[in-house]
Amino acid sequence: MGLFSLFGGNADEDFSAVRKPFDPEWQASARGYYRMLTVGSDGPDLKNIGGVYVVWHRGEQPAWVYVGQSASLADTFEELLKNDQVMQFHKRGGLYVTWSQILDQYRDGVTRYLVETLQPVSGNDSYRKNANSIPVMIPG
Repeated sequence: MGLFSLFGGNADEDFSAVRKPFDPEWQASARGYYRMLTVGSDGPDLKNIGGVYVVWHRGEQPAWVYVGQSASLADTFEELLKNDQVMQFHKRGGLYVTWSQILDQYRDGVTRYLVETLQPVSGNDSYRKNANSIPVMIPG
């Protein structure tokens, strides 16, 4: 799979034979990954920017908290700040977030791969379970 496979091509492509995960260029600031509490004020304008995102906490027992997809990352991040299931992890070491601008037709496959690989503690059922899993590098 080439670098531009996620930016054009057929949504029904079978990525099961892909051996090397695609680098989706997870977003971070010059200082590192964004803190969930301040990404809206410190980060870029993500209104109407879609993609796949990953939330995690650092702390004594770091964990992947949530993996999702969105047509408007700014709106989704605002909603996550009000989600008690996600925000309970802030006190365990701070919440961090990153995202990649994956085209809509590939978001289900990338989300499926990340959920199955990272096994976030808050789960996720917002993607088509029958989507072809698309391997990507995990943040970090």
